[in-house]
Amino acid sequence: VSLGALTLGRGDIDGSESLAIAAIGLPPGATLTDGTRSVTVPAGGGSIDLAGWNLGTLAVRGPADFAGELTFSIRATTTEPNGSTASSTLNLGVEIAPVD
Repeated sequence: VSLGALTLGRGDIDGSESLAIAAIGLPPGATLTDGTRSVTVPAGGGSIDLAGWNLGTLAVRGPADFAGELTFSIRATTTEPNGSTASSTLNLGVEIAPVD
């Protein structure tokens, strides 16, 4: 399921902040891809580091035999050189149709 074009706006004027982007909350067995990279969430779960990914082409596939709503989040975190951080989270829900 395509997630549409996700865009990120940075408010960093002086270029000193670092930016981390991650997908969190995907269930084990779900696969996230940008058409070039692809990661399947392992049994223990965890987040997917999206550094370098094309956010405009993200798509998700549910785990095997999954049908229903799949919910997860994309979180962007900026870190200043002094260690202070700020985060923004986009909560997503996609409907996965059963496979016949």
